Formats: sequence, structure tokens, C-alpha cells
Amino acid sequence: MQSLKNRKSAGADSMSYGKRRQLEPELVPFMVKSFSDSNTSGDFYPEWLRFYVKPLAKIPGKLEVRPTVSTHE
Repeated sequence: MQSLKNRKSAGADSMSYGKRRQLEPELVPFMVKSFSDSNTSGDFYPEWLRFYVKPLAKIPGKLEVRPTVSTHE
């Protein structure tokens, strides 16, 4: 998490990377346990499996796009 850049937009959960770094001591053990439990049991939260990929213009008016992922349509 320390390698995350400050000036990147937040993900689908709207949490900034700066906030993630501040919460790292509490967040990482929870994330590791959650992913490990899911991997062991084969059960995943439905929200982890649902996402939408939308093209987002790199420069408005140009055809060059990059994918953006969101959890809602």
C-alpha cells in the first residue's frame, strides 16, 4: 500500500489512496484474512465478483480510451 500514488482517483469504494495508507495497519490484516478465507472456502462476497468496465476518453473528443471499472452501471 505504501507504493500507491496520492494523486490517483479513488476506486469504486471512493476511498482515496492516502486514506488507505493511513489505515494500512488495520486494513491489511483484515484484507489478508478475508481473501485467504474466501480462497480456502471458495465462497466470495457477491460484490467482489460484480463489476462493469466502461471506456473513458483519455482526452475529451479523441477516440483513444482507457477502461474504467465500477461496481454499478
